[in-house]
Amino acid sequence: MKQDNSISSLTRSQGSLSGYSGGSMMLTIIIIIVIFASIISAVVYMSSSSLRQAISSNQSANAWNLAEAGYRFLSTNYINTDDGTYILPANGTADDDKAYFLQNVVNGRTYVIPNVGSFTLTIRPYWFYNAGATTTGTSITVKLPGSVPTGFTMRRPETYK
Repeated sequence: MKQDNSISSLTRSQGSLSGYSGGSMMLTIIIIIVIFASIISAVVYMSSSSLRQAISSNQSANAWNLAEAGYRFLSTNYINTDDGTYILPANGTADDDKAYFLQNVVNGRTYVIPNVGSFTLTIRPYWFYNAGATTTGTSITVKLPGSVPTGFTMRRPETYK
């Protein structure tokens, strides 16, 4: 029997073979592409969420460092305030100078650290001093350095018992 090696017979035989396997091959390639796309999108999502978490962690550390910088700035300047630093003439005590520093120099002021952020110091008084008394002795005026919280009232002396 003679073999037909003509081009038309080869194309007929190849066409019939590819007609059966072409659809399943294309479907397999599409499934593989979908699986790889899913894996790649999962990796991108995970890496971007870890990046967001790192940024959030850095912001928390920066906030902590700014708060510490504010505290150190305030405490160092408060300790170094001497008699006659802000109020002249010097009267022998640094208390009024320290109160002036808290009330007028730093209270409510915002300090900016370039390329890092800023902090605002709000002074809440923890002590007071006598600013004047009447001649009858029935009332005393006190000075509270810093900002008094809203709704703050001083207790009467008989309630300290």
